[in-house]
Amino acid sequence: MKKKDIWKIIGVIILVALMLYWLFAGTLLEEDDNAAMPSDLIEQSGN
Repeated sequence: MKKKDIWKIIGVIILVALMLYWLFAGTLLEEDDNAAMPSDLIEQSGN
């Protein structure tokens, strides 16, 4: 029974780590969308 409890704890820790990664990766991608890309600046200067 103790062995199953250890695997449950390890699984929960991995799950929490993945959820935190997903949360922070999502916020970083949203911040990058707001930044001006070099290709956007080139297109704007051509018009």
